[in-house]
Amino acid sequence: MFETLLPIILAGLMNGSFVIPSKYVKGLNDDAIWLRHCIIALIILPGIILTIVAPESITIYFLLPKITNICILLSGVIFGFGQICFMMAIKKIGVGASFSVNLGIGTAIGSIFVVLYKKMLFSYSGFFVSLSVLLVITSLFLYYMGSKPTKDILPFSCSKQTSFSFLGWVLAAIAGGCSGLQNVAFTTIFFSTTALVKSSNPFWIWPLFLLGAALPMAIVFYYRSHKNYIHKIDLDIYTFIKNIFLITLMGVCFTGSLAIYSTTMKSLNDYLQLFAWPAFMISIILAAQFWGTIEAKRMAIPRNQIYIMSSIVILVLSIVFLGLYSR
Repeated sequence: MFETLLPIILAGLMNGSFVIPSKYVKGLNDDAIWLRHCIIALIILPGIILTIVAPESITIYFLLPKITNICILLSGVIFGFGQICFMMAIKKIGVGASFSVNLGIGTAIGSIFVVLYKKMLFSYSGFFVSLSVLLVITSLFLYYMGSKPTKDILPFSCSKQTSFSFLGWVLAAIAGGCSGLQNVAFTTIFFSTTALVKSSNPFWIWPLFLLGAALPMAIVFYYRSHKNYIHKIDLDIYTFIKNIFLITLMGVCFTGSLAIYSTTMKSLNDYLQLFAWPAFMISIILAAQFWGTIEAKRMAIPRNQIYIMSSIVILVLSIVFLGLYSR
């Protein structure tokens, strides 16, 4: 079974690492980097990947009711606003905390909706999903306590240039709420669409969805990149090519992870799919925590380390419960 889930784990590691190449881009401010990432990862790559992995799925958009396509596009717009908050949160509280808050809240909202949608709240599954949501809340509280600085010690998951920021946590929470609404939209669409759509490669939904996400992101990051523009930096050809490669790598890690996950899920039976989603989410969390630790210039005091390690263990446990009992 482990070998079967290896692509899923790889996809999670890619997704949890997609922001890292941005740290090595030279001569561009953060907003300019995210603007280029938005164009490559959310507009260009999804269509190319869909054409390669599932060209037959392109016709699905023409078979769906117009209202369904509109819902996919609008849910993408909401997700895009969440991604703006998420990327701002990374700058304020670091990779590890931003991913944990975003994924924790997003999966909790999505899973609770599935239980309510299937009218399973007072069932065996509903009990474990409710327990999992409480574990998510506990996990985030512990992470919050572990991230608060003591004296002059910086947060465990923050870089030397960042400090503890309540606003960063709020931004990450908003991103998680938008991700949760995305899960709600996906659940509704897949439960209501035809057997033909359900049997196709699930990646079909992403190009239109990511196009919707690109709309607010492109506008905001274009405005911010020009607002924060200071002076032009003449880049040599090597640095220019390197920057293009790194930003493209970000897109490949983000959008490519969705393609790998979707394509692999289509080939798994129902039993393995129960483990695939938790494996994907846990891989994202662990990758983000790894990079968050590397990113830290100084480790937190042992007490804070205990808080954060406990938070990660609890969050992983909650993801497992959600994967097994909310599907």
